[in-house]
Amino acid sequence: MFLGPVNEDEGWYLYASKLVYQGKILYSDFSYTQTPLLPYVYGIPQLLFGTGLCLGRITSLLFGIMTLVLCMVISNRLAGKLATVICGAAISLNLFAIYFLTITKTYSLTAFFLSVSILFLVSKINKWVKYSFSTIFLCLAAGTRLSAILAIPILLIYLLIFERENKRYFLLATITSLVTIAAIFLPFILRDPELFWYNVVGFHMARYNASDLLHLIQYKINTLSSIARVFSFMMVSVVSGAVLFFVYNWRRMKKALLNHGIYVYLIGILLIIFFSNCLPGGSYAEYQVANLPLMAILAGCIYSKYYEKSVTPEGKSVVLAIICVLLLLNLIGHGTHHVDISGRKLPLDEISRIADYIKEHIPKDEPIFTYHTYLAIQSQRNVLPGLEMAIFSYYPEWDTQTAQRYHVTNNEIVKGLITSQKAAAVILTDLDFKRSASYAPLDKEEQEHIRNDILTKIEEYYYLAKEMDSFGQWRDIVYVYLRKDRY
Repeated sequence: MFLGPVNEDEGWYLYASKLVYQGKILYSDFSYTQTPLLPYVYGIPQLLFGTGLCLGRITSLLFGIMTLVLCMVISNRLAGKLATVICGAAISLNLFAIYFLTITKTYSLTAFFLSVSILFLVSKINKWVKYSFSTIFLCLAAGTRLSAILAIPILLIYLLIFERENKRYFLLATITSLVTIAAIFLPFILRDPELFWYNVVGFHMARYNASDLLHLIQYKINTLSSIARVFSFMMVSVVSGAVLFFVYNWRRMKKALLNHGIYVYLIGILLIIFFSNCLPGGSYAEYQVANLPLMAILAGCIYSKYYEKSVTPEGKSVVLAIICVLLLLNLIGHGTHHVDISGRKLPLDEISRIADYIKEHIPKDEPIFTYHTYLAIQSQRNVLPGLEMAIFSYYPEWDTQTAQRYHVTNNEIVKGLITSQKAAAVILTDLDFKRSASYAPLDKEEQEHIRNDILTKIEEYYYLAKEMDSFGQWRDIVYVYLRKDRY
């Protein structure tokens, strides 16, 4: 909450959450590269209490805590008290997961919706009710993060197989999913299908579209290695559980699968979301945090089964010892990379220093130019149009017409914004203008020339008023330029 370093994405998620309650429409009015639900959820507390990074993290933390509780309830229903404890420990002792469930990103809300969907599915209530709401919440997860949409066909297959005597449940879930998905996506698709498609799908598939296939393969291997390290406790349980299940049941596999339907379903959606999260060019280990409920529930159930199957006290002690060792590795697997123990100012306080300076020197009704939207959120100011997606708003390789169409910027647009002096301040770091939002390879010499050209433009209309080192996610130097004609 307080020790977690600031992530660049926090700013644009919260900025989108502010804009939608000011009447702006996702995709057609500004760029937003996720499915549409999060801004409408996170925007409610921002609307009620004002914008701020801390409030965004509080919102994520609440959803994260509810996810933890729901996962433990589900584990208890499936496999008893020991499974509940192991599931809770798997989440609570993973600093990597805790960080990404606390900062403002899609993971906490997606994990919450997945957990509610599974809870309905394992509940002993009227089947019409549980299948309807399980489907609705699965669609809400997809409305928050697109990778979850592939879990919907898995649910339909599950109902087709395990409720084969009553096909009405399959029909109910099919209709419910179509109506819910249409309600979430259709308004945006009808308004501008091209912008919707690029933001939700095209942007992610284009990133790291490397011409060097070897480099791309190496990148994917490194990502998978990171996933294995930070989720080792849960992955060991799922992989070992699946292997042992097939070893002991291969002679009567069909019957065994039918007797363990809910586990087959959980593993099915875990795998489909896992691989869909690996598809984008620029995929990261953090993408799998949305899968945390599935991994934690399965880990709790599988490890508890190992304990139950041990027939001797010594065997049970060995199983518990192995679980404790794996939990310890789970805790230290990613180290303190996402916990600021430097002893300096807290990460949010470091952002607040620049934000307070902006508040002090810039009227509230004047916008700022920055690719770091968390500064706009923390200072309660607006950024110029085209900068809403923070570092993902800069496409130097695009022509101006394309950039304007997709509500982002290129070098020509940037120089035009600087020359217009519409911004009361320009806030930059050393990394700005050195990378493209699409991660397209840039000619370093040419880009350095462009950056110097832009800085010359800035210095023509603005003066350097403040700078601070060790700023933001990349611990960079930040420069605050104020407009000359203000003084």
